[in-house]
Amino acid sequence: MDRPGRRGHEGLVEMTTDCSFREETLEDGSDYPELASQSPLATAFHRPEWLAAVQDITGESVRLLRVLQGRETTAILPHVHGRWGPIRILLSPPSGLGMQYLGPLIPEWGDLKQDKREARLNALAEAVRNHMREGRIRFCRIRCAPGLEDARAFQWSGFEAIPRYTYRLSVGDENAVWEGVKKTVRSDIRRHEGVLTVVPADARDWVAFEDGLDARYSEQGLRAPLPEGYLARLREALGGAGPDGRPNRLMAGNGPRPSGRSGERRPRVGVDPVCPGARLL
Repeated sequence: MDRPGRRGHEGLVEMTTDCSFREETLEDGSDYPELASQSPLATAFHRPEWLAAVQDITGESVRLLRVLQGRETTAILPHVHGRWGPIRILLSPPSGLGMQYLGPLIPEWGDLKQDKREARLNALAEAVRNHMREGRIRFCRIRCAPGLEDARAFQWSGFEAIPRYTYRLSVGDENAVWEGVKKTVRSDIRRHEGVLTVVPADARDWVAFEDGLDARYSEQGLRAPLPEGYLARLREALGGAGPDGRPNRLMAGNGPRPSGRSGERRPRVGVDPVCPGARLL
């Protein structure tokens, strides 16, 4: 969702709310790790370890916009501040770091009735507007996780809401995934069983993955888009995320094994630093 802070929105009707808001640093948000681990809206990019890595590599402070009803946190928005030339901006997620989503976390989202959801979204949208006004921020971009589908409160507050995906598939239940796939697709998948295997990764696989990413861009005369040291920092922060304490390795085919920096031939791999259900290829 985007919101340019341009003229022409002065006629919007203000939404009344008894909520308050404040901005704090990631370090000040002592309850943020718990919120990120429990919210159904949380993605891997919401993990405090990932956001801390962003701070370390970019030098930008990750901020938390906290919306409160009394002393209860009803929403929290991780974001960064920046500039496009003279224009002050608010981004969630930050640009250029391979973060597909970020956006707000809303506690107990899955258990809330519709009126409670709307009330929290209204309060969040109002908090973002007021925060922009106080900070003289002229542009805001928020890319929410697919689970947050109701953008009306933001539209009413002058934001432009743009759908960025067509389908959303749950990969938690394998049987449910198979039932939602066409018969011809199921046949194609089964015909290629054994081509892909998932095994625990080690440090050398990370090296091969980073080298492959650099080579892919170099072949096209482009510079790799991620900051130097970023993947290594994520590896350090998220290396114990797998169910057995290690990230996973997805091996494809039996072809040549690309070389790592040490010159050793390595398998063609995609390293999943987060969970078995999401592959970074």
